Amino acid sequence: MPGASLEEVLATVTRLQARVAELETANAELVRANAELATQNVELRRRLGMNSGNSSKPPSSDGPDKAPPKSLRKKTGRRPGGQPGRAGSRLEQVTDPDKTIVHRPGRRAGCAGVLGPDAPVAGRPVCAKCSTCRRSPWR
Repeated sequence: MPGASLEEVLATVTRLQARVAELETANAELVRANAELATQNVELRRRLGMNSGNSSKPPSSDGPDKAPPKSLRKKTGRRPGGQPGRAGSRLEQVTDPDKTIVHRPGRRAGCAGVLGPDAPVAGRPVCAKCSTCRRSPWR
């Protein structure tokens, strides 16, 4: 500003001081808004990280992308079962049993009619008289 008068320089300085005060006020407002948004961001991130494992939310609110639960048991490297070389025991089926028990149904499947001693042993007992037994899909 070469050749400017003292009044012009003072007016420019006054205008610039007003502008600086205005910018400082705007800056303070932006700093306050930024701090408020940072606090809100922290809260939203905390709530976004909640699931049924770290809050009181029910498991149904976790959504479909939830990982399946992992077992807390550690692998031991051992195979399941008894010790190697141990003699096993089981009930073997024999060709000539000591005793045979025949289990007969007490009633017919469809109509719940009483069965006599001459009823068939194998299959589902059906009577030809009633329609309930004839419609039975188990015949």
